[in-house]
Formats: sequence, C-alpha cells, structure tokens
Amino acid sequence: MKVLITGAQFKNKGAQSLLFSMVDQLRKKDPDIDIYYLPLDDYRKYNKDDFRFNIIYGGMEAHYYENKPYMRPYLLLKAFARKLIKKGSVGAGDVRALHRILPEIDAIIDVSGYQLTSKFPNEMNRKFLYYIEEAKRYSKKVVLMPQSFGPFDYKEQKDEMMALIRKNLNEADLVFARESEGYDILKEQFSVSKLRLSPDLVLQTGEIDYSTIYTTLPAFDYPKLETTGNVAVIPNSETFRHGSEQTILGIYKNVIEHLLAKDKEIYIFRHSNDLSACEKIYRMFEGSQKVHLIKEEFECAEYSEFVKQFDYIIASRYHAIVHAYKESVPAVIFGWAIKYQELAKLFGQSGYVFDITSGNADLNAISASLDEMELRHRDESTRLTETLKSLKEHSCFDLCWDTIK
Repeated sequence: MKVLITGAQFKNKGAQSLLFSMVDQLRKKDPDIDIYYLPLDDYRKYNKDDFRFNIIYGGMEAHYYENKPYMRPYLLLKAFARKLIKKGSVGAGDVRALHRILPEIDAIIDVSGYQLTSKFPNEMNRKFLYYIEEAKRYSKKVVLMPQSFGPFDYKEQKDEMMALIRKNLNEADLVFARESEGYDILKEQFSVSKLRLSPDLVLQTGEIDYSTIYTTLPAFDYPKLETTGNVAVIPNSETFRHGSEQTILGIYKNVIEHLLAKDKEIYIFRHSNDLSACEKIYRMFEGSQKVHLIKEEFECAEYSEFVKQFDYIIASRYHAIVHAYKESVPAVIFGWAIKYQELAKLFGQSGYVFDITSGNADLNAISASLDEMELRHRDESTRLTETLKSLKEHSCFDLCWDTIK
C-alpha cells in the first residue's frame, strides 16, 4: 500500500507529533507500507536520508502542474532556470513529483491540526481542498484525521468558498472533527455525511516506535532534573496577540509567585516557537534560584520524556497539553479557544481552564485552581491514565485503516 500524508510540519512540534503518530500507526498496521509526506513548511529543509518516508514538494506550482496541463512547459522551464541560478531552489523534478505519485498512491491522509477556516486566507483553504480534488480525480481514498474546523465567515468569495467546502468534504471518505463545535458546523452548514467526532490523534496512540520513522534513531536528549516538586510553565506567544501582553505577563507573575510560596521549582520552556515569550516571563524572576529558563528546543519525543519529570504543567500550547496528558501529567490551562475547553472536559479537567486573553481573568480563581492541583495532582494523573485507556479502545486509526485498506 502507498499513502500520502499532508498537513504536517516540523516547525510546529504539535504538527510534528501528528505526523509521527500517523506514520507509527500505519507501519504497525502494515510494516511494508510506502509513505509519502508533503510538508507544510519548506521540504528542502528536511534531510531525506533521515526518514523512512518520501518527502515531496507540494507548493502551488505542483498544483498548477497537476491541474493546468497547458502551463507545464512553462513551469518546468521556470524551475530549471531557477535551479541553475540559485542552488537549493525548487527543481523541475520537484514540480512534477505530486503529479507523478498521485496515480500510484492508494489514499491521502491529512493530519492538519487546523487549516480549514475563514480565519486563514482563502488561498490556504483552497490549497487544503485541492488535495481532496486531486485525490478524487484519480479515485483515491481521502481521510481527514481529527482536526478543528470553522468558523466559515468569509469576507470575500463566500458563496464560492462555501460551495467548494461542501463539495470536497462530502467527497472525502472519512472526516474526523476534533471538537463538537466543528462537528456541528460541518453537519449543519455542509451536511457532511461521513463525519465522526474524535479527540486529537496523539492521545489515541500508545508509545511511538521511532524506528518506524527514522532510518537511524537520533540521540534524543533532554535535561534530567535533580529537583523535586517541579512545575513547568509553557507559554504561547499567540496569547499576547489575542490579549494584552502586560496583563498576561502580570498573570504569569502572580502564578509563579504563588507557586514559589509553595516551595515549587519552576521551569519555563517552549513547546514550539515561543522562546521570546519564555524570556519575557523569566526576566521577571531572573534573580530567583528556583525559577529556571530552558532555551533548548525539544523534538516532540524529547518533550514527552522531559515532561514526565513534572508534578503538573501550566501551559497555553495545545499540543504541550496533549503530550502532557498522554504521559498522565495534569495541566492548568491558559487557553482562549474552544479546543482547550473540550480537551480538558474530555479528561475531567474543566476546572483548570482559564482564558487569560479576555482581560478579566480571575486571579483568585487561578490561585485556587493551583491550590487544588497541588493537593490533587496525583489523583488527576490517575484520572488521565484511565481516560487514555478508554480512548485507545476504538481509535481513529482503526477507522482510518478500515477505510483505506
């Protein structure tokens, strides 16, 4: 069997973990499966010899090559000339790659976390839908793995965009909505028939066998903490965009002071590209011996091992929370979107979710939740473990496999 995985990237570690989880589960179903990967970020940054999957280019030129045959000579000549002028540019073989493999594959599996919404440019939405169109042109199966959808309040070309979404989502063979809000939108606005509600796919995997992903296992490295009573602070720079930076930093200051009064060891680090946010929080406590800044960037495998050393985390990155939950580490969540609330509710953790971007966050309520977490983090960890077991009994991977095999 041959499959093409779309919707992932390495710049965002949550997206990286979605890819790795999918590859691992496919190889456990079929060790001989042939996997192609079309990244959202620059495919030229990947060392293709490092991975047990084929990495291909999927930019707009590849789509034009597939959909507009009259442009093919021009696209190839342009790519050839650019390659001659600038080493490392997209070449003619790259432009042709998607067209070449589409007749050969059996299915496209999309692992996007969140792409189809009017919050992003129309062109990004179109690109997402192109893959379904191209797969169906060759009568291939399409599965959209658990992800967020909507809203669809397009300011431009609304009728056209809504028609494209309705057509393509109803041609997909299986669509998983990660949140009930997205599920309801797809049902009510587009009458998507082959629709399922399913939590984040990372939560439905067991331990990943990284030999299914890497040709040679890398030396995963992460700090080994000598302290106990550890709490992680994992911010998200997006909160500063959604709310007041000064107010949000004030909330973190209050939280860390509250934890220091409990004699906790505080470690501030990033799950994705949030080093600047980490540094801003750390600067408020630079003289403290019990507040530590870790600047290193973790691969998703390293993060999963590192987070096990904490009693609990305080996090705003969605997949930082997902990975912590997967390791049965509870979280106090600073998240503004519905996905944070639904994730916490799934694990019986709703009392630990706060929107710190709203401008009216209740500091007393946050402090009370920290007190509760300090008392109950072991019980909460047990609850996470029990919930994880139930999620794996009827996983999205089993339904995906039944659809494409």
